[in-house]
Amino acid sequence: MTSQFHVAIIGAGLVGLKMALALHVHSIKCTVYEQAASTGGRFAGAVMLSPDSLRILDKYGAYAQLREQVYNFPAVKIRDAEGEPEDSCFYLGSRELFGYDALRAYRNVILKVLSTACAERRIDVVSGKKFSEILLSEDDDGQEDDGVHFKFQDGTMAHADILVAADGIHIKIRTVLFPQFRPEYNGVLVVCGAVKASSLNGAGGGGADGNDGLDTVAILEGRNGAGAFLLGPQLSDASELLAGTQRPFLPQTREEWARLSADQDFHLDFLREGYENRVPIVQRAVDNIVLGSTYIWPLQTLPKLERWWSSSSKNLDGSNGEGGGTANDSGGGGRVILMGDAAHAMPPTSSQGANQAFEDGWMLARVLKAVFTFDNVGSHAGSDARGSKVVKSSIEVDERLRKSLQTWHARRQDRIDRILQLTQQMHNLRLPIEEQRKLNDGEIYRSLARFQQARAGHRHEHEHDGVEHDEEAYFKMAVLEQWAWLYCPDDLVEDFQGKTDSDDNADGGL
Repeated sequence: MTSQFHVAIIGAGLVGLKMALALHVHSIKCTVYEQAASTGGRFAGAVMLSPDSLRILDKYGAYAQLREQVYNFPAVKIRDAEGEPEDSCFYLGSRELFGYDALRAYRNVILKVLSTACAERRIDVVSGKKFSEILLSEDDDGQEDDGVHFKFQDGTMAHADILVAADGIHIKIRTVLFPQFRPEYNGVLVVCGAVKASSLNGAGGGGADGNDGLDTVAILEGRNGAGAFLLGPQLSDASELLAGTQRPFLPQTREEWARLSADQDFHLDFLREGYENRVPIVQRAVDNIVLGSTYIWPLQTLPKLERWWSSSSKNLDGSNGEGGGTANDSGGGGRVILMGDAAHAMPPTSSQGANQAFEDGWMLARVLKAVFTFDNVGSHAGSDARGSKVVKSSIEVDERLRKSLQTWHARRQDRIDRILQLTQQMHNLRLPIEEQRKLNDGEIYRSLARFQQARAGHRHEHEHDGVEHDEEAYFKMAVLEQWAWLYCPDDLVEDFQGKTDSDDNADGGL
């Protein structure tokens, strides 16, 4: 049975549509509003999805369909400046260990699967609706109305009990709540393009001269100051790969960024820099970039927000230019909620931006289900309670929502902070090798260090008793120890074992 309260979502991208599916699983009615005329062709580029978000996608019944259309792989391999595999890799998934291999896919492929799933479930997605402003609305008796009234640029208006902002780092709603916080360019520019796998075949013989080892995503180090280069399949048959690199780049004006974005010659020159200090397979990739496939990505982050929701009962925290109250405010609020890049944008080097946004959505749906359907209000908030003006019930719902969002945010923020640390370590792994050597322990990503220690200890302990060491078992143990926190968090796993509707879990777990 679908709940009587209603959620509006701004943005029909990957995050917004997955949020809609999460609400549907929890029997919550929603409408998704998209500013573009249609969701088709909304995004370029590819993303990588790991077991934490794939487990959620599987719950929606959309994982199997997506898996058949995209590239499946377990880990990012790392090659040294001579093209030889290092004793290191970055696990993004493992069907054996985490239940799912990682997926790499163009955003539009994922978007089509999610759009189809929403259509099959009769979830309303309204195109051509660009958000304009949040309105202050009162009922006939001059009392503040429950929920959120908002307006679009075409002049039409809408109302929902909850408004979720899920349209990325530049979404306007965040500037309403936090006008003092803007996206910040972090000084690193990424340039990427596509290359056909057939153009990478060299003379053979293995190593980086052949095409061996590129059956998965690979980071290839450069020499003499050249940073790492990324090659990664992004079609299901691995016939096409992403080719890209990053390096420090001066800030630009909005107009200059727009010019560079359209300048294909600049893109190719950027990719070609350091050409002579790269292994042959990277050189071949640079020589054979598919014309028109390149794009730039100036990396941006957000300052840490004190909360991800409106604290004012009028949901207009920042309208006076001061940003509104604090996370500990009492009373109303919480009816406008940020998620994904709108709340905690992160660089792509750990491949967790989209995955964490999907986790946000699943856990937020649990929060809303618990808050708006608990027995003590006597009726669904925002419907019968509002219509009969049972003010006590409405206040009780707002207070419960505020407390639940505080706990949800605290747990999610702890997880985001840990992932940001991993992201910085992965970023440092892409620095020129000369720069990497200047870093301290813990500042750069290291793979499975405990595996080497355990293997050495086992060999020493049993070197005279004839007991053979099981390297595969130690390896699996080390992978689980390093990555289980990210790909199989206890809260999420327990959630899928049947605890989604427990009132004790109203704080939203992760």
